[in-house]
Amino acid sequence: LRRHGFQLDFSERELGSLPFREHSAWLQALPLDKHVGHLRIFDGWRPLFADAIRAFRSALSNTQDLGERLVYVTMVYGSMNRYIEGWTTR
Repeated sequence: LRRHGFQLDFSERELGSLPFREHSAWLQALPLDKHVGHLRIFDGWRPLFADAIRAFRSALSNTQDLGERLVYVTMVYGSMNRYIEGWTTR
């Protein structure tokens, strides 16, 4: 069994103090393009977090044809972030 050292990829702010955290019902009531547009505020955040949000934004945009806004998100360790977007769009 191989183990790796533990290191958080995201800061406390990124994990628990996000803008809109208390306004999920409001976000979901918006038209999808406006909901996705609000996620662009994270583009200037730290690269690992911004990449994860871009992958989420892409997956959320892909729900438009389904008429649903359910996106399953998992935390992925460090260098594995590059696989999030492909995984979320499947």
